[in-house]
Amino acid sequence: MKTARNIRTILSGLFALLVLYGSDGHADAADQVLTLKSTSGANMRVLVTGDAGISTANLILLAGDDGRVHISGSGDIKRMQGNFLVRSRRLFVKQGFLTALVDAPADRKKVPGLLGGFRATREHASDLAKVAAALTAMNAKPVVVIGTSRGAVSAANFAARQREGTLLAAILTSSLVKRSKRGASLLDVSLNTIKIPVLFVHNSLDACPYTQLADTKPIVARMNKAGVKTDLILVASKKKESTNDCRARTPHGFLGIEAKVILKIAAWIRGKL
Repeated sequence: MKTARNIRTILSGLFALLVLYGSDGHADAADQVLTLKSTSGANMRVLVTGDAGISTANLILLAGDDGRVHISGSGDIKRMQGNFLVRSRRLFVKQGFLTALVDAPADRKKVPGLLGGFRATREHASDLAKVAAALTAMNAKPVVVIGTSRGAVSAANFAARQREGTLLAAILTSSLVKRSKRGASLLDVSLNTIKIPVLFVHNSLDACPYTQLADTKPIVARMNKAGVKTDLILVASKKKESTNDCRARTPHGFLGIEAKVILKIAAWIRGKL
């Protein structure tokens, strides 16, 4: 009898561990890695976080800079952990959304990554359409694309080139609104052809010279005049941990007010569902 009770206790403990760590042995069972084929045929990893069964929408998250977050096969993020969308993705999950962090395709894992104008190409938009299709197959919920900094160029390009019904909305945070030598900006995207609602989110104290509010407001006005339903949410924060104003852990990356920004974005998304 004692032996039987001991066996039951051991089995119960093992079951509890499986629930805690998941069948793959990782503590965060809410993460899963999808490996898709990009338009060029290269592998493209997507880190999906959240519960597909209860989420109200699927969010495609696009980091800035060169877009190379280096997602491993086990779901570890090797680069850009401090990026606003990368470090805040679980805050979106707490709001009831499923998130999908997209890595650069394997054939663009080295420099320049998604730089050099690639973010504004049809090929890149086609890659993101494959991510949207994979998410829709998981739960048939609406898909929203969110990009930050240079990632906003990717999001806008996808929104401008999407097939009708692919996306519910696009959200552009700390958008790159001025051209630089490193790659495309929103000026390289046909913004006035977008058919879905667009939200700009901007920190009024963002000191990055390529993402200035003074350059963002005219773009928002032109899009609205062209018939694109475009909103602008402004926040303000001064906290910074970098001397480079275009880095993520500064007002450019909403440092210290992540939860506040996510709440505002979540409320806007719910208004579109």
